Amino acid sequence: MSSPGAGKTTLLECTLLVLRDELKIAVIEGDITRDLDAERLRKYGVSVIAINTDRSCHLDSKMVAGGIHQLEDEYNASDFDLVLVENVGNLVCAAKFEVGEHVKIALFKYY
Repeated sequence: MSSPGAGKTTLLECTLLVLRDELKIAVIEGDITRDLDAERLRKYGVSVIAINTDRSCHLDSKMVAGGIHQLEDEYNASDFDLVLVENVGNLVCAAKFEVGEHVKIALFKYY
């Protein structure tokens, strides 16, 4: 989680480059209206589910659960070693909502 432009998707790209040959990885990608980041991540050969929040400032647990169900329907979710969730770029709002994660990572952009 972080503000827009802080590097969430870039961090995921680097993580996928390092781990994609060792682990079976899926990504649940949150975005307000588009799926540009999801398309960026699909280039790494991993399963990506795009969730649009319809102008809401964050993913919530129901949206992520829907993404997990979509992974089950499309890819056999039990095969994944790691599922990464990229929340919408909004640090304040996203920080207070639990989405079923084991670990949260926050990025900060210095100006």
